[in-house]
Amino acid sequence: MFIFMILGLLAGIQAQGTPRFVQTGTDLLLDVKKPVDLKDIDLFAWSVGSVAVVRLNHGRKPTFSPNYASRAELSAQTHSLLLKNVQKRDSGVYRARVFANDAITVAEYNVTVLDPVSGVKLTVKPCSSDSTNVTMICSTEDSLISSTFTCNNQTCSHEGGERAEIITPGASLDVYLENSSVICNHSNQVSSTRDIQKIEDFCVKPEVTPRFVQTGTDLLLDVKKPVDLKDIDLFTWSVNGSVAVVRLNHGGKPVISPNFKSRAELSAQTHSLLLKNVQKRDSGVYRARVAAERNSDVAEYNVTVLDPVSGVKLTVKLCSSDSTNVTVICSTEDSLISSTFTGDTQTCSHEGGERAEIITPGGSLDVYLEHGSVICNHSNQVSYTRDIQKIEDLCRKPEEISGVGFSIYRLKIYVVSIGLVIMMCAVISVHVVEKLKKKK
Repeated sequence: MFIFMILGLLAGIQAQGTPRFVQTGTDLLLDVKKPVDLKDIDLFAWSVGSVAVVRLNHGRKPTFSPNYASRAELSAQTHSLLLKNVQKRDSGVYRARVFANDAITVAEYNVTVLDPVSGVKLTVKPCSSDSTNVTMICSTEDSLISSTFTCNNQTCSHEGGERAEIITPGASLDVYLENSSVICNHSNQVSSTRDIQKIEDFCVKPEVTPRFVQTGTDLLLDVKKPVDLKDIDLFTWSVNGSVAVVRLNHGGKPVISPNFKSRAELSAQTHSLLLKNVQKRDSGVYRARVAAERNSDVAEYNVTVLDPVSGVKLTVKLCSSDSTNVTVICSTEDSLISSTFTGDTQTCSHEGGERAEIITPGGSLDVYLEHGSVICNHSNQVSYTRDIQKIEDLCRKPEEISGVGFSIYRLKIYVVSIGLVIMMCAVISVHVVEKLKKKK
């Protein structure tokens, strides 16, 4: 007992030693860095602070302190110390010494026993109106930090944040960017927990895809990301943010809103939405969303339903006296444009023109040259109509065309008449020749 007291007093001198961190409930091996060769009167001992752990006299078996008798082992070859099932009370400075003529320290460790850190959660604070500034909250059981990022659907940059005052002793709590993800990390020297979210899963809205569809036709809206619903998840298609089209719970059947009951279908495999016989009132922003611990938009379309455009007509407004300057009118039911061309019977060049102010909403009305013809085109994003006239037919007068036809007709009559006269002459000649033969 007296020797243990001396060892404790000698070990009471503070020393830093090699830092060692170990998790509660695990085993700890403390090595001796120098070889130990005990002589007849030498003594080897491990101590922690003022408490002796084990001592070994030359030629004898190790003697353990009662507090460590059941959970400490001393290697006979290396003199290393193994502590089993360590607890936080085992923290301290462990020192191995050889007592001969002088006390020689052959190993020294500053041991800290730590509990594993608690779990961590990364959540999104309400997003900014443009969904580019995202504030993430990284929290544990007794501490949290918030951090702000400026993001698009591919990259983020860190704008800074705030750290709460309550932090788990000996642990650190951090939120940072890595490989296109935001990571919330809670760690100490023996353990770590983390929560990771990919940048595209934040508040950043998916790109809104414009879709134009003709009145009375069907429209298929695809989901761009795979949808995997968990037990309490909900999948929905909505229009204009407030009107539900269809909803689907995990393991259930789709529920169609009464307004879309007879003309909407949801694909069980792809979660795409089919709208039948769409009308102009169906125009709006359609969004597919998975509602779970956080909402995730998986598709968004800005749908515009348009009527097909009306018919179009190309007419000649004015021809110059030499038929080289031609002004044409391209018109629909409620709009028109005029355009002037300079040309001959083979080619034309566009001199410009005027456009009427009244144009069909969503449509365009154009007149232009293409492949020796003037084209009047009325179109929108879902349909078009056109009228085409060849350049050589623009300024030709109807009576000119009729006169040419009449001349051709008269020419045909002359040719036929001459043919008949020739045939009659031939017949008469043959008849006369036969009579002369008979007289002879």
